[in-house]
Amino acid sequence: MADELVYTNRNQRPPFKPGNALALTHGAHSARVYGPLAKTLMQRAVKELPLLGDPSYGPELEQWSIAYAKVILYTDWLANVDYEAEDFNPDRHEWARKELRFWSKRASELAHSLGLTPMSRMVIGKNMSAIATAGLFDPMEGES
Repeated sequence: MADELVYTNRNQRPPFKPGNALALTHGAHSARVYGPLAKTLMQRAVKELPLLGDPSYGPELEQWSIAYAKVILYTDWLANVDYEAEDFNPDRHEWARKELRFWSKRASELAHSLGLTPMSRMVIGKNMSAIATAGLFDPMEGES
């Protein structure tokens, strides 16, 4: 009992173990949280638009999936904020709203450039058709 720690302040905590999630809020800064979600989003995008499976899309697709995962995490966290809670922090809330706006814009820009929006998909399709018509590209090349 002599080695037992006595906590006199409610802010004192036992020694933290590696990998703990005690300080985790929304998870948008933790690759352990947004990583699996981003991977799932990336797989869904490739399934929906197989062209994105080409390695040349990899870096941009990864950036989009991370940005979109963060949008989901911030949105979920903000939707569940208890404004009446004793520990409600308006500064943290406003900061999360700013982060949500930033990542939403980034995800939208990347989705557009990858052809993940209806309009961008139409433009890409139109451009590929024009290139194929000009004989510069065969869309059937590589298919069996």
